[in-house]
Amino acid sequence: MEQLAFNCKQNTTTEYLFGGKKMGIIPVAVSLLSSFLSGITFLGSPTEVYLYGSAYLNVIIGAVIICIVTIYVFLPIFFKLQLSCTNEYLELRFSKNVRKLSSLVYLIGLLAVTSVIIYVPALAFSQVTKYSIHTITPLLTLVCITYTSMGGVKAVIWTDTFQFIFTLIGVFTVLIIALSSVGGISEVWTIAKEGNRTNTFDMDINMYKRNTFWSIQAAVLSSCISRFSVGQKYVQKFLSLSKESDARKAICIMVFGWIIIVVVCATIGLTMYAKYHGCDPLKANLVSRSDQTLVYFVMDIAGDVPGLPGIFLAGLVSSSLSTMSACLNTLSGMIYDDFIDMWLPISTNRESRAANIMKVTVVIVGAIAIGLVFVMEKLGTIYEMILTIGSILDAPILTLFTLGMLIPWSGKKGALVGGYVSLFFMIWLVVGSQWHVMNKRIYFPHLPTTIEQCNFTSNL
Repeated sequence: MEQLAFNCKQNTTTEYLFGGKKMGIIPVAVSLLSSFLSGITFLGSPTEVYLYGSAYLNVIIGAVIICIVTIYVFLPIFFKLQLSCTNEYLELRFSKNVRKLSSLVYLIGLLAVTSVIIYVPALAFSQVTKYSIHTITPLLTLVCITYTSMGGVKAVIWTDTFQFIFTLIGVFTVLIIALSSVGGISEVWTIAKEGNRTNTFDMDINMYKRNTFWSIQAAVLSSCISRFSVGQKYVQKFLSLSKESDARKAICIMVFGWIIIVVVCATIGLTMYAKYHGCDPLKANLVSRSDQTLVYFVMDIAGDVPGLPGIFLAGLVSSSLSTMSACLNTLSGMIYDDFIDMWLPISTNRESRAANIMKVTVVIVGAIAIGLVFVMEKLGTIYEMILTIGSILDAPILTLFTLGMLIPWSGKKGALVGGYVSLFFMIWLVVGSQWHVMNKRIYFPHLPTTIEQCNFTSNL
């Protein structure tokens, strides 16, 4: 009877999108964290530190700023309006055309990000099992589509919570074994310092340098405020709580967890360098992509520990699935609200019809994400990939929301023109830079690696 009641409740949009506004602080905070820190973080961040050093730790400062901005600027407005879709604010503040522009940009970006998210565990699975990425991605996506379409945000939040706990167990276990395999944290720091991996705070104001303090803060603040503070999949979870004070607590808990994960990932990255400072797996042809270094590292140090590589791999998959489920749930809600609802006639069973349409939309969006994996595998590293995609689409969205909330005299025409100009400028900037990168006119070399101490060969 309880299961029947649960399924029946999913027939309203309030239940499907906001869990009846009866969710707890801890599950929402963990769900926010797991959605924000997917397998992209756990697989891409250690590789970033391994190749470019500990400058990645500057993300911590950006995380604190994002927490403050979200709590005091954006959250009060969204909680007061209680909108089912964040872009509905732009319609109330400006016009329908501004809302459609923001919705379209956000949907394209989130769909692309979803394909990257599912690509991450598929890449790891492919390396370990030798199965094709395109065999693994449909299976993982099918699992995610099933529980997301059936349960709505309740299923997303609760599965996020359990999956993330499982992920943390695997990550911290790997960290402990990794540190012991290279002689402890002091030895890791000594080797990393000799390899110039410990220069965390580079205060150079040169905009052409990749990893300065200022460039990292600019990237983190612009991209993460756009995704977290006004992004539908996060605001949707804020509003699943009944009180604004509870939402503030959930955000603070989430950011505290974010900081811990950043430190853990950076430590794993430095430990990887300590392990392979004399024999880089990529140069030694032990892996085909730099993003596979972490999986190779885990198999190397823990391959003889029964079950541990499987636990880590399962944690990586769980993290990616939790983030993908949030993306699918958000995409279905936005597509219905912004592009389907307006064309449907008024009906007495409108709520039930809306929930069913969103469930079907989840399936369609999941299928599209699988197809986009063919494109994503041709791009650069996971970390660079996600930042490149996001930078094009985050700028117009952040511009429109900050303009509406902070500039009271701005009008709908200025907002619409500004949104298109921002989108055009970012496309020109990012596509142009990627073109120059492809043609070797722009190149950001990573810190030196070597194979001088290798005493084995690979058949790869």
